[in-house]
Amino acid sequence: MKKLIVFALVSILLGVSNGYAKEDCLSISKKPVKVEAWVSKKYEKDYRNIRHEFQEMGNTKVGLFSIRQKIRLG
Repeated sequence: MKKLIVFALVSILLGVSNGYAKEDCLSISKKPVKVEAWVSKKYEKDYRNIRHEFQEMGNTKVGLFSIRQKIRLG
C-alpha cells in the first residue's frame, strides 16, 4: 500500500510542469495611455492647463471634450 502511494505521488509530481508567462507584453510605464475626459463648459478656459497636467504623467494622449447641455423649455 505504501509503495502504491509513493508511486502515485511521484507520478503526480513528475507529471506537473511549470508554465511561464510570455514576456512580450510591455509594462504599463512604457505603454501609451489614452485619456478622454468630458469637462464642464465652465472649465473650458482651463483646457490647456488640464491637458498639460495629464501629459506630465508621461506616455499619455489626452482628449478633452466640453459638455454642452441643451435646456428644453416646455
